[in-house]
Amino acid sequence: MNAMQRPRPDNFLQGYRPLNVGLPQSVSLIKELGERYPRAEPGRVLGVNRSSVYEACTRRRRVDCRRIALRQLALSFICKAVVLWGREH
Repeated sequence: MNAMQRPRPDNFLQGYRPLNVGLPQSVSLIKELGERYPRAEPGRVLGVNRSSVYEACTRRRRVDCRRIALRQLALSFICKAVVLWGREH
């Protein structure tokens, strides 16, 4: 079927596919459009599974204590390095 034979889209986003925007951008677009349309519809059109949207939304709300501790440890190393560098210069 060539482009001339394809049926015209009757859907608001039919045929739209973002160019390598990745899952986070697709999820944010789905969430934004989900305020006006059922969330399943933009997800189907963009080719993103509902489970992927759900997982991405819950991942943002989860607190990762290990990551927070590692970030604080890295910041303390950086602060010590800056202090030592300042003493040498």
